[in-house]
Amino acid sequence: MLPSGPDLLFATMQASRDPRAPGLVICLSWGWELSHYADSAHRLADALAERGGAAMVLHWPGHGDSTGTPDEATMPRLAQAAGDALRAARDWLPEARWGLAGIRLGAAVAALTAAETDAAFLAMIQPELDPVRFFEESREAARRVSLIREGAPRWWFGQELPDRVVRSAHEVDVSEAIDSYPGPCLVVRYEQPAPPDPLPGRECVFPGSWRDPSGRGALIEKAAQCLDAV
Repeated sequence: MLPSGPDLLFATMQASRDPRAPGLVICLSWGWELSHYADSAHRLADALAERGGAAMVLHWPGHGDSTGTPDEATMPRLAQAAGDALRAARDWLPEARWGLAGIRLGAAVAALTAAETDAAFLAMIQPELDPVRFFEESREAARRVSLIREGAPRWWFGQELPDRVVRSAHEVDVSEAIDSYPGPCLVVRYEQPAPPDPLPGRECVFPGSWRDPSGRGALIEKAAQCLDAV
C-alpha cells in the first residue's frame, strides 16, 4: 500500500534481481475494465521482470484493493495517484528507468501524468485518449443492457460510474498533455478499430480487433515485446 492524498493505494511490484531494463508503472482502466484486465496486466509485469526490468500494477482510489470510494474520483485525482505511484516506484527501485503505461482509459491518465512527473517514457495500450467519449460510451453500454432506468446511469456492468468523474473528463486535455511530453511514446494496439485521431510516437500494431473480447488480454501481454526498443 502506498499513500496518495487521503487514500492508500494498492500496488504490486515485480522486478528482476538486478533490473537493467525499464521499469513500468501500469495504469489500469476504469470500473469493470480494471478488474477484467488486471490479470493480463500482472502477466505483463511478470514478462517485464523476466526480461530484466520491473513493473508496478496500480489500483485506482476507490477501486480494487485501494481505499476510498469511486464517488471521490476525478481525472486529475487519478493522475495524482499515478504520479504518487511513479514516485514510490522510483524510491523503491531507483536503479530502474521508470516510465508510465496505461490500458484504455488508463492511457489517458498516464498521458496526463507523464510530463508532470518527468516519466522516462510513455506506453499506451489500446488507448482511449478521449475520456469524455469513454464515459459516454460507458453510459450507453449501461443503458443497452438495462442495468438501471433510462437517464444517467451510475452503474456500469456492476461498477459505479459517478457523475463527478464523468464531469471531470471535460476538465482535462489529454492531447495537450501528450504534446507537452518530451519523452518517447509507444502505442500498442490492434489493427481494428482504427483510431479516430492520429496517435503519437511509435506504434506497435498487431493483427486482430479489440472488439473481440477473447484477444484483449493477449494484446496487453504482447506489450512486453514492444517495450524492448523504448
